[in-house]
Amino acid sequence: MTAGVDQKARWKMVRQLLHVDDQCDDLTPDDAWRLSTGFVKFFSNKLHRVADEVKRSVGKDCGHL
Repeated sequence: MTAGVDQKARWKMVRQLLHVDDQCDDLTPDDAWRLSTGFVKFFSNKLHRVADEVKRSVGKDCGHL
């Protein structure tokens, strides 16, 4: 699986990118595109889930007024 699909592989890549060491490999343009697309999908989905949860929470709280 690629880092765009497999969460373990994704976070391994994130750690490698954030904690650069001497063993850092350059990404090909295709790999960079796949990785960035995976990040966008992951964080977009996460933000949508958070927004949905906030809407549910606010809806419950407003119903008690």
